[in-house]
Amino acid sequence: MTRNAGLAVLLILPLLASTARAQDASKDGQGGERLAGEAPLGLVGVQALVGQDLRTLGRAPLVCAAPRPDGAKACRVARRYGQYVIDDPAPLTAKVRLRRLTLIVRGQIIEAVTFETSPDNFHAVTHLLNTRLGAPVRTQSTRVRLSGEVQPRVTMAWRADGGQVSLTDPTPLQTLSVSIGHDDGASKTASGV
Repeated sequence: MTRNAGLAVLLILPLLASTARAQDASKDGQGGERLAGEAPLGLVGVQALVGQDLRTLGRAPLVCAAPRPDGAKACRVARRYGQYVIDDPAPLTAKVRLRRLTLIVRGQIIEAVTFETSPDNFHAVTHLLNTRLGAPVRTQSTRVRLSGEVQPRVTMAWRADGGQVSLTDPTPLQTLSVSIGHDDGASKTASGV
């Protein structure tokens, strides 16, 4: 090996090693392990999922439905036990447990994230959203028939950094639901996982 070839190898090896470390770090930093873990995701962590490549979440326990006619599919953070699917998301905060976390995926890109929690967490979740995004741009109160009775429903919307966040409390499943996505993808939902 010539001196120049040896020098070239010495220069390239550290670059290759740092690239491998950066790829490993990006996989770990994208949320796959966090989605599968018990540590709180935090609102920032959930927002960071939007726009990510689904393949970076390889360690997360995802169960995906077949794509809809428009090409989007819903992937839930859940575990499959035979024919049963058990929702298994990490908590949002130390005090706010999630009942369901759904990723809306088109191709391999996550275009929206929806999470559901108990309506009892309304004040904690709206505090997180207001702290992160400022005051809502729209708040609407209505009355809807759910489970055979008329109940009040609140919907709120925030906009920030080219994204849209909406909150609905309660949903037909008697949960508080928050959807986070880009302006064109946040309102799209998918179900049936």
